Amino acid sequence: MLYNNEDYLEVKLARRKILLQLLAATIIFIAVIVVCSIIRVSWPGYAIAVIWGIFVIFIWGMRGTRIRKYYHFLRDISRGLENNIKGAVEDIDLSVSVKDMLDYYTIILREDGSASDSPARKLYYDISKGIPQYPKGTRLAVSLFGNYIKGIEII
Repeated sequence: MLYNNEDYLEVKLARRKILLQLLAATIIFIAVIVVCSIIRVSWPGYAIAVIWGIFVIFIWGMRGTRIRKYYHFLRDISRGLENNIKGAVEDIDLSVSVKDMLDYYTIILREDGSASDSPARKLYYDISKGIPQYPKGTRLAVSLFGNYIKGIEII
């Protein structure tokens, strides 16, 4: 299996870390706004509110959304239905594919028993698991969650 409980716990910790960073920034910005309100000087409060908004959008957009998506992906892949197939590798595309805001390599697999004129299956291999090292023609047994590779084994 490509994924284990440590992967889930690592992403859960990263998710908690980003949420705590945003919470800490929010508390600091609110404290500055309250102080500005108490001393009755409004323009620093407005500036801080704008800076806080930009900061939250930037941090959440750059890191938080991807971490959240990967967290939900790992949760779903551990609970979801599993499909097992066997076949031969036709091609591995090492250019990064983005699907559901996550990065993948694409493995083209010709399933056993499929007609020669039927299209090969496009499977997604998680980029965080390294570069897949399977030459063309290698026979694989693959556990899938949709088209996402959950586990892979050379036959």
